[in-house]
Amino acid sequence: MPALYVNVAFAEKNQNVPSRGRWEQMGNFLRPPMIQPFECRNVRIEGISLRDPPLWTINPVYCDDVTVTGITIKNPDDSPNTDGINPDSCRNVHISDCDITVRGAPAAGTSSCRPTSSAKLLLRSR
Repeated sequence: MPALYVNVAFAEKNQNVPSRGRWEQMGNFLRPPMIQPFECRNVRIEGISLRDPPLWTINPVYCDDVTVTGITIKNPDDSPNTDGINPDSCRNVHISDCDITVRGAPAAGTSSCRPTSSAKLLLRSR
């Protein structure tokens, strides 16, 4: 069954904790992405602001027809592996008009079993 995982509890619990202290307190466990649609179709993420994820910020997995537009992502310089948008094994991905400030990759296509295909990434320079 398709699902969307949003790690709201982590964000709320840690909203006032400095990022360096937060990562040191977390210990060793598998950190989840902030938003992770899984096996979904017609995914649209638009007009939101995200910050301080435990791992990747937006990570659609095995999704078709994904649009990410008009979002803002701001992650601390000292937070490890907090990439902006990581489509994994998706088809027909469109990313545009986003303001992404992260330590890792702003937007990257990754694959575990199949490569992300038909991806369009529209970048603007400042």
